[in-house]
Amino acid sequence: MLLCFFFTCSTTLAREADSSSDHIFLKAATLNTSHTSIVRENTVTVSANDNAEGYYLVQFKNPILPEWKAQIEKMSEIHGYIPENAYILHLNEPQINRIKSLPYFKWMGEYKPEYKIDPDLYHLDGQITIVISTFDSANLTELKKSLLEMDAIIVAENSNQIRIKINGSVIPSIVKFENVAWIEQYNPPVILNDKTGEIIEVDTVAHPHNLTGAGQVIAIADTGLGTGNLSTLHPDIKGRVDALYDWSDGNPADTNGHGTHVAGSALGNGSLSAGQYKGMAPEAHLFFQACGDDSSSLNIPPLHQLFIEAYNNGSRIHSNSWGSDSVLSYSTEAVALDNFTWHHPDMLIIFAAGNDGPYSGTINSPGIAKNALTVGASENYRSERGIDSDDPSDIAGFSSRGPTFDGRIKPDVVAPGTSIYSTASSLVYPEDYVYMSGTSMATPITAGSAALIRQYFLNNLSIHPSAALLKAILINGAADLGHSSNSQGWGRLNLTNSIDPVFPAHIRVHDNINLSTNTSWTTEYYVDNSQTPLKATLVWNDYPATTSAGKALVNNLDLVIISPNNSHYYGNGAPDNVNNVEQIRIDPPEEGWYTFSVNGTNVPQGSEQQFAFVIAGGSLNNETVVRKATVEPLSIGSDGTETAILRVELNENLVNPAVYVNLSQLGYSSQQNLTNNSSVWEYGLNSTLEGTYYFGLNVTYNETSCDNSTFVKFNIIDNTQPANVADLYPVDAGYSWINWSWENPIDSDFNNSIIYIDAIHEATLNSTYYNATGFSPNTSHTISIRTVDKNGNINQSWTNNTSSTEADVTDPQIHDIVLNNSENLSAGELLAITVNSTDDYELSEVLADGKQLSNIEGTLWTGNLTILPGMQYINVSAMDTSGNRVWDNSSSYLGLIMPQANFTSNVTSGKVPLQVQFNDTSHNATEWNWDIDGDSSIDYEIPNPSHIYNKTGTYSVSLTVNNTNGTDTYSFENYIKVESRDSGTNEGGSGGGGGSTTAEEYSNIDFKDFTIRSVKFNEPVTYEFKEAANPVRQLDLVSSRNAGQIKIVIEVLKNTSTLVSHSPAGTVYSNLNIWAGNSAFTGNIQNSSVIFRINQDWLNQESVDASDIGLKVFENGIWIALPTEYISKANNFLYFKADTDRYLNSPFAIVGDEYKEVTEKPVAEEPEVETQSGTESKSEDASAQTPGFTAIFAVALIAGAALIMRKD
Repeated sequence: MLLCFFFTCSTTLAREADSSSDHIFLKAATLNTSHTSIVRENTVTVSANDNAEGYYLVQFKNPILPEWKAQIEKMSEIHGYIPENAYILHLNEPQINRIKSLPYFKWMGEYKPEYKIDPDLYHLDGQITIVISTFDSANLTELKKSLLEMDAIIVAENSNQIRIKINGSVIPSIVKFENVAWIEQYNPPVILNDKTGEIIEVDTVAHPHNLTGAGQVIAIADTGLGTGNLSTLHPDIKGRVDALYDWSDGNPADTNGHGTHVAGSALGNGSLSAGQYKGMAPEAHLFFQACGDDSSSLNIPPLHQLFIEAYNNGSRIHSNSWGSDSVLSYSTEAVALDNFTWHHPDMLIIFAAGNDGPYSGTINSPGIAKNALTVGASENYRSERGIDSDDPSDIAGFSSRGPTFDGRIKPDVVAPGTSIYSTASSLVYPEDYVYMSGTSMATPITAGSAALIRQYFLNNLSIHPSAALLKAILINGAADLGHSSNSQGWGRLNLTNSIDPVFPAHIRVHDNINLSTNTSWTTEYYVDNSQTPLKATLVWNDYPATTSAGKALVNNLDLVIISPNNSHYYGNGAPDNVNNVEQIRIDPPEEGWYTFSVNGTNVPQGSEQQFAFVIAGGSLNNETVVRKATVEPLSIGSDGTETAILRVELNENLVNPAVYVNLSQLGYSSQQNLTNNSSVWEYGLNSTLEGTYYFGLNVTYNETSCDNSTFVKFNIIDNTQPANVADLYPVDAGYSWINWSWENPIDSDFNNSIIYIDAIHEATLNSTYYNATGFSPNTSHTISIRTVDKNGNINQSWTNNTSSTEADVTDPQIHDIVLNNSENLSAGELLAITVNSTDDYELSEVLADGKQLSNIEGTLWTGNLTILPGMQYINVSAMDTSGNRVWDNSSSYLGLIMPQANFTSNVTSGKVPLQVQFNDTSHNATEWNWDIDGDSSIDYEIPNPSHIYNKTGTYSVSLTVNNTNGTDTYSFENYIKVESRDSGTNEGGSGGGGGSTTAEEYSNIDFKDFTIRSVKFNEPVTYEFKEAANPVRQLDLVSSRNAGQIKIVIEVLKNTSTLVSHSPAGTVYSNLNIWAGNSAFTGNIQNSSVIFRINQDWLNQESVDASDIGLKVFENGIWIALPTEYISKANNFLYFKADTDRYLNSPFAIVGDEYKEVTEKPVAEEPEVETQSGTESKSEDASAQTPGFTAIFAVALIAGAALIMRKD
C-alpha cells in the first residue's frame, strides 16, 4: 500500500510529519520524544544497568537518509530500526557525544529492560515457553550458561534466538542481561481457526503483515466483563485489560454474558482452545466500560462522558453492541456521537445496527449517526447450526435495515453475526465458550478488524490514521454480496480487499485533507489493467446536525472521477447531498489516466471539512510500460479443447522490447516468450488445470531495463456437471419424520448435494442421509436431490423419492387428574385442576367440563373451574392432532353453599344518645351474632338489631353469620362515632358532620370527606375517596389552566341540601354537596365526571332497578339529570359513572327515578314550586381556596336581605 498526500496546503503535510516524528513506537511503550516522556508504558518495571555504555534508542529529526545511515554505521553497529526514525545502537560515552553532535539528531534514551518484554508476559506465571532474541550472537554461549543456572530448559536455538521453558517469575532477571533484545511467549503454530476470520479474510492479511492488534486499545461498553475482577477474568482476555470501569451498579461483573462474549470476539486470544476460537485482534488491549446491572438493564452515561473516558485512556476504537429503538430519527444520541467525532477525528466509534430486521428503516440509535461505523449482520458458515448460519453471502434475517430517515445508506458494512462462538462469562455459563447471534456479535468482529488495520497503518506504514480513513478503507474493501444497500450497506468486511488485494490490484490512500466551500482537491493515477475493477471511496466525519433539521448532512462534499475518454462518474451514481460516504466502482475500467476530484460543494459549518480517500485498482502507477494486457476469452473450459489468447500492447517509446509470461502455475516453464504480431504481443493459453490464475508479465527493453509490475487474470473452469446421487430410498419413518438415504457419486470433484423437501430448500450437505422432520402423521412428502461439484457445476436433473409418514390411530392417555382441594369447596369459587396426559405423537387439546386447559410444562395441563353446588363429576377429555380422543369422568367434588357476612346501618355518626339501625345484608345465613361495641361479646342474635349508644366514643362493629356449611365474619373498625352534645366542628379529611366551613347548614351534614391534588393545564386528574360513608368513590377532571393544589370536598347530607328550594323527584339514595376549589376555579373546569356506588340491598328494599339510577345536580333553581351509566358490580355494591362537566360546586342527589330518560345530555327537571332566580356574582380571585365560595356569598346575600326585611 502506498500513502499519498496531495494537499492544497503544504502546512498540513508538515504538521502531519512533525506529529509522527515526535513518537517512538515500541510494543512495550510509546515514547513522546518532544517531551522526553513515556506516553504509555507497562507499570511493571525492572532495574537497569547504570553504566553509560549500552544499548540506546536514537531518534533523528526526519526520515533517515542514506547518507545519514552511512555516517551512523561508521560510529556503531545498527541493531534494529524502530519507527519513527529511530535506530537501536550500542554506544559508549565518546560515541554518545558524537551522535548528539549530528545536525539531524533529535533524541536519545536508554533501551530500558522493560522495553524488551512482550507486555503479555507480565501477567503469566508458572512454567511457560518463551523466545529470547539477542543483539550479539557471539555472546550467545554466555547467555545460555546463565539461563541454565536459572533452571531453564533449552528447547531450540539459532544464531540469535533461544527458545526455552522457564518459570515466568524469573523473566525480570533475564531482561537485565545486556545482550537480550526482546522476550515473547512462544505460541506453537496451529492450522485450525474460527469460521468468522476465514469469511472476512483476517488471517490472509494478519500473518504476512504480523497483525495481531498489538499496541491497539479497543474500548467496549457493554453489560459487564466476566467476574468483574481483573485477576479472575476469562483466560482468553485476562492480562490485557487496561481498565475495567463501572457506570451502573458498582459491580462490573457480567451476570448477563453479553459483554464477555463481545470482548472475546474482538480480542480474545483463544488460550483455552489452542487458538481456535480467538478473536480478530488477539494481542489488542481492552478498556471496558460496564454499563449493565443484575436485571440485564443498561445504564449508559452521556455519550461524551462514555467516549472521552475511553479516549483519555488511549482507546481509538470504541465498540458498542447496544442501541435504542429510536429509529428513523436523527436523535440527540446521534448528535452527541457526531459532535464527539468532529472534535476527536482519530477515534472510530462502531455501533451495532440493531436486531429489528428484516424490515427497512430499523437502524437503531446511536448507530443512525453519520460518523458512526454502523454494522449489520451477515450469516456465519456453521451449517450444523441451522439455516441462519449456512450461507456467508446472505444477510441475517434479524439484522436491522436502512435507509435512515433522510435516505442515508446504513448499515455501513456487515460482518458475520450468526452462531458466533466466543468467550463465556463464568457467572452465567459453565462452558468456556458459547454461541450467540446478533448484530451485537458482528460489531466487535468489525472493531477487532479495525484494530488490525490501525496497527497496519502505525507499525507498517507509520501512519496515524483518522477514523474516516479506517472507515473508508473498511468500506472500500467490503465485498458486495448482491443484496441491496439497505441490507448490506457497502458490503461484507474483507480485510484482504482493504489492505492487501490480490495482484495486480493496488491501494492508494489519502487522509486529513481539508476543503472549504467552492474549493477542490485533485489527483491523477494511471490504470494499466482493465480486468481489475477500479473502486474509490470518500468518507468524512461530518459536522453534527441540528436535531430539528430534516436532513442530517451539514457539510457536502462530492466525488468525481474523469476517465481517459472524458466520461464523468459521480459518487453514489449522481451528485449526492445526503450521505457522508460516497463510492464509485468502474468495472471494467478502460486503461489510461484517471482524474480523481473531491469538491467542497457546500461547507457551511466548521470552517473546513476534513476527509479521507481510498482508491483500489490495477497498478495505479504514475507511468506505464504495458499499455494494455488482455486475455480473450477470460475463461475457458478444462477439457483442453479451448484456447485463450493473451494480447499485450506496450508503450510505443520502448527500445527493443520483449515480453515474457510466467506460466509455471499451469505446469509450463516459468518464462514463455510472446510473439510480436504487428506491435501486439500474443500467446495462446491452454490447460486442463481448473482455477483462477494471475500471470505476471515481464517486459525487457533498452537492453537492461525490466518491468514486471503487470499481471493478467485468467480462469480455467470445470464446466462438466457432476453425476447425481443413486439408490435414494426411505430408511425409516415415524409420525412426524422420514429418514432417507442414498449413495453419493464417485466423481473426484463432488462437493455437496442440494436437498429439497416438498419443493422447499432444506439443506446443503455432503453426507449420504437426511432426516426430515416436522411432518404430520399419514402425509406424503417428496425429497429431491441434485449434486454440485467443487467448481460450482450443478447437475440439472433431480433425483426424487416420495414416501409417507405413519398414521396415528392411538388414543391419548390420561394418567392423573389432580384437584387443588376436593373438600369444603364453596360454590362460585374457583377450583384448580391439573391433568397429566400424554400421546404417542402430539396432543392438540385437553378439556375439563368443556373448558380448554393450558399446557404448562411437558405433559401437564392446568386450568380453573367454577365450583357448582352439590356433588359434581368432572368430564376430562384429551385429543391428539389426529383427532383421537379419550374421556375420564372419575374425578368429583362437593360444592358447598357458604354464608357471606355483610351489613349496613342508617347512620354511622351523631350525638349522644345515638340510635343506630343495623341492617343485615348477608347471604345464605341462618344464624347471626352481633358485636356492636367492639368488646368481642355477642350483643344481638337477630338479623337487624337497633341499638342506642349512650356514651361518646368510636365503636367497631362485627357480624358473624353461620349455616350448616360454615361461618363468615364481616368487621368494620371505628364504624360508629358518637359525639357529645356540645362538641364543635371537626376539621379533617373525613368524618361525620362538620369540616371546613361551607354554605351548608352544619346540622344537615352527616359526613364530610376531602382529597387534595395538584392540577395542571390539560392533564387529567383523579381524586379517590375511600371512606365507606361516602358513596362517591372517584372524581376526574381536566382544567384549562395550571391551578396548583385544588381540594375536592364531598358533603354527605342527612336530608336535602339547605341550599336548594325543593327535593329532586324520585327515591333519593343520598344527598350530596361537591365543592371543587373556589368559584374562580369552576370556570376553568373543561370536563369532569364522578364514580359513585349504591348498595344492592337498598335497591332491593326500595324496589328500584339499577337502570333507573342517576345523578342530579341543582342549578339555577332546578334539578338537572346528568348522563349516568352503570359500569360494574363488586362486594354487593353497584358502581355508576356520571358526567358532571362544569356543574361542580353545587348540590347533588343520587336518585332512583323510574322515569329517568336515557340521554347523553343533562336533562332539566321542572321544580314543583316556581321560584324566582336572582343574579349570581362570581369572584375571579384564584387565591381564595374556600369550597363553595359562590354558594356562601349567595346565602349571605339572602340572609342579609331577610334581616333587612325583619327590621322593616
